[in-house]
Amino acid sequence: MRLGTLALERLLLALLLALAAAPLFLPTLGLLDFPEHLLQLTLARHLGEPRFGGGALYGRHLLSPYGGMVLLGAPLAAVLGEERALRLLCFAGVAGFALAARRLLGVLGRDRGLSLAAVPLGWSWVAWMGFVPFQLSLPAVLLCAAAAWELALRPAVGIPALLPLAALALLAFGLHPFALPLAGLAAVLLPLAAGRPRRSLWAALALGAAAVAALAWFACRPRTPHPEPLPLFWWTAASRFEWFCAYLNGLGPAELRPRLFAAALLLLLVATALSSRYEGERRGRRACALLAGALFLAMFAVPQQALDAWGLPGRLPPLVAVFALGVSRLPRRPGRRAVALGALALVCAADLAGVGAQLAAFSREATPGRRLVEGLPAGADVQVLFRLTSRHLPQSVYRHFGAYHVARAGGSTSGGFLEMPHQPVRLRPGRALPPPALSEYVLLQAEDDTCPVPPPLAGDLVGAAAPLWLFRGRLSAEGWRLVLDGGAPRGRCRFSALLGAPSVWCEEEGSGDWEPPFSPWQGPMTPGVRTAAAGFPDSAVGLL
Repeated sequence: MRLGTLALERLLLALLLALAAAPLFLPTLGLLDFPEHLLQLTLARHLGEPRFGGGALYGRHLLSPYGGMVLLGAPLAAVLGEERALRLLCFAGVAGFALAARRLLGVLGRDRGLSLAAVPLGWSWVAWMGFVPFQLSLPAVLLCAAAAWELALRPAVGIPALLPLAALALLAFGLHPFALPLAGLAAVLLPLAAGRPRRSLWAALALGAAAVAALAWFACRPRTPHPEPLPLFWWTAASRFEWFCAYLNGLGPAELRPRLFAAALLLLLVATALSSRYEGERRGRRACALLAGALFLAMFAVPQQALDAWGLPGRLPPLVAVFALGVSRLPRRPGRRAVALGALALVCAADLAGVGAQLAAFSREATPGRRLVEGLPAGADVQVLFRLTSRHLPQSVYRHFGAYHVARAGGSTSGGFLEMPHQPVRLRPGRALPPPALSEYVLLQAEDDTCPVPPPLAGDLVGAAAPLWLFRGRLSAEGWRLVLDGGAPRGRCRFSALLGAPSVWCEEEGSGDWEPPFSPWQGPMTPGVRTAAAGFPDSAVGLL
């Protein structure tokens, strides 16, 4: 490879990484569990301080699947603040995935230029779901595979030669328990693919320290039912092929963007392979094919129960894709190689631009509602009720917005998951969150810009940033019934029957929609805006 094409390859990789980082500068991230991990990182650092409180309710338990993220994020948060630190960890997961893929492909003797495609793969389903700890573990899994391959090809093996793989396996486990069996699978299969089966035993020996740590963690974990299944829980296969593209680079099988990306990438790789005579290391190609096939089959071997509990199958496709990249090749001749690298970067850049546009649209929709939640008084209890997905993301991301409030000012929320036994900060034994019916505030999500429950049934409307509506008080039985029934009707009014009397919140006969009435504390309604937010003070209402 000439210096010119190598410089082009590095330049394109840097540009793609910069494009991949762009969404992380948005005001509000559309990553599902991001607020929960922000809550964990914040409370772990400040629990018991006067402005956070919670000392009577919560306790630290860093021996958890997410403890590694908290320990890694704490020094960063001391310098950058919790949210900037967590955003940096998200970028570390995306960029680290691409750089680890580049390292792995080079060690296997494959074309490192193919690692350009790993940049958008870093924005896989794992990242979209906001699984920050597992996202951080994916680069460690790829580096474990690289270390196992180097161990397999060494002329001689001694204890010092096992240390890199042992350290990386401990790192993978420390970031997330699910990563250890994946790293172990790669460490055992790669020496077999290299034609040195005895080295698999050495690799297993190198994994011993991580295995001991895993057993100790399993023995010390809470005895209450664990929300995530055991990593090696097999034999109830369910077909998930239609989800594969979505898991690679999106959230759901109906999304067009990840399907277009997968199709364009496949066509390009086939075209470049047909136009190239460069094979590279044949043993490395065989190893990539073996690992890609094994991980792909593992998607179908993991049972449906695991898919329903934070989706172990959805964590495998980005790893499958990296090893599948190693099966392909790019042209070696400088001119053709430059064209192939440019085409590959163009496909990846188009997908990353789609990722950025999708997340930017959500940020515009969600930022006013987030500011609304962050404006709650310190220590307040909030109940978050959701039924629908975002207009721009096929996930109910709003159900986690209460965690922003707890991370900022203490209190409790129905969306904080602080009652779950796998959290680094969770409820102390014998403690319980206030029942939802006793929450001081209720945050409702609407289907459109229309309030889903009128204030007579939900307390005082203190802020709105459609599609989110914030009430002070408790939902009445009729209000709960409306929420469970899908919110306020847009056809004929049913509020009169619920209230037992005519209601000014009902639409007039023949009207296509209804609007909230004028209120002395509200100010004049803005024409054409179907929301009760007009006239609220900035401290209570997000900008529409």
